[in-house]
Amino acid sequence: MADIIGQWVLNLILNTDYRLRIRTSNGKEYLSDYVTARSTPPIDSVNWRMDGDRMRFYVNAHDPSGNTRYYRWEYDETWEIKSYYYSRFIYVVSNNTVRDRVFPAEDVSKGWKFNNSTNIFLASSARLQSDVIFEAPLTAIEQGNEKLSVRYSILVRQYALDKKGYEFYDLMKKNTEDIGGVFDVQPTEIQGNIHCVTDPKELVIGYVSASTVTENRIFISASDLPFSWRYVEYCPYYMVANQPDSFRLYFQSQYYSPYDGVYSPATGALVGYLSALPGCVDCKYRGASLTKPPYW
Repeated sequence: MADIIGQWVLNLILNTDYRLRIRTSNGKEYLSDYVTARSTPPIDSVNWRMDGDRMRFYVNAHDPSGNTRYYRWEYDETWEIKSYYYSRFIYVVSNNTVRDRVFPAEDVSKGWKFNNSTNIFLASSARLQSDVIFEAPLTAIEQGNEKLSVRYSILVRQYALDKKGYEFYDLMKKNTEDIGGVFDVQPTEIQGNIHCVTDPKELVIGYVSASTVTENRIFISASDLPFSWRYVEYCPYYMVANQPDSFRLYFQSQYYSPYDGVYSPATGALVGYLSALPGCVDCKYRGASLTKPPYW
């Protein structure tokens, strides 16, 4: 059995038939049926609304020509995070010392995280008089999620499908997402439009479609949301003495990270460092990139 997965960006002529030929390193050859390159209409809007303790996202689209009827969506998520504490200091492992950070190069107080859709999102207007999709559901974010702590963005991509492509993805969705108990839909053998030329008996899972892609991106700031939806972190702080043995015990083990200094009221000497768990000080420890995306 072979799984054919991938996307290719090509300059295709609309309303022209194409097929895909694949040759593998082990000498096998696969060939798809002919498909017609389709034009995908624009996304009308991507909306969100609160539903209990979740924020739900929906997509709206229509085709005035009535030629689309079958739609598929994917999305990419980006969200900004900020550290609970602003870090002025950095621990240097090589010589067991703490030094001032160099700004802005070593600023770790802000970062960006990314995610992409893994489920299949489909809708059809084939049974409607007008080719209109209204509030097709996408994803949801639960209340208090880190994604909504500062600023969140979702980029939705829309693809036009033919009827066979829609049926393929719909069956894939049922086989991978909708299986539950004994009374739910049971797995069904999936027939795509790709065939193995060298071994016609081989089962190939995959579907080749050809269309333009349309996109729509929206942003949501934490200030747009009720106070009860705020993201809450637990970040207690500790004082680590300004001495090498304390550095080895707390910083070298990465149990704590320094972020600010503690000074003697009498002499003004640096006697220790305010410290916290690394994830409360440095956004990298929460899996974030420190590079700001170009669309931010």
